[in-house]
Amino acid sequence: MKYVIAINGTPGTGKTTVAKHLKEAGIEIWSLNEIIKVSGCEEDWDPEDETKIVNEDCLKNSLQQLLETHPIRPLVLEGHLADLIPEKFIQVCFVLAHPIGSLRERLKNRKYKAKKIEDNILAEIMKDCLIRSQEAFGVERVKEIENLDSRETANFILSEIKKLFSIEK
Repeated sequence: MKYVIAINGTPGTGKTTVAKHLKEAGIEIWSLNEIIKVSGCEEDWDPEDETKIVNEDCLKNSLQQLLETHPIRPLVLEGHLADLIPEKFIQVCFVLAHPIGSLRERLKNRKYKAKKIEDNILAEIMKDCLIRSQEAFGVERVKEIENLDSRETANFILSEIKKLFSIEK
């Protein structure tokens, strides 16, 4: 039943851009942010951290229901909370990393406040998303990728998807 490919990573590491390239290549993509909104799993806004507060149990339950009814074929779920995807559906989780200097610039360009930038930089340095993904899915199903070029990263992930699911294109 494992047919989901997760793309996780600290904000600004390129998850959405890589997913966009995969979608252009014909891969089905779901955004965790969209699922959070549509499923009503966003509880509130934290003004200090400048982030939405997500009801994790709501998200897990929504994902469980959505994935149980989804046809068994390759599906990429991308988002910062990818470690909350039910483990039984995960084939592989790619955790995107990005050099700290340019990650900082990306976050500044998004108009993040200094505290939010530093919190995300610290999370990247501490490999928070990688560790959470490994705890959720096991070390053997998690692969960290240094995302220096989003198209190259997408092409690498696409080649991995083709190998995993014996897809010829």
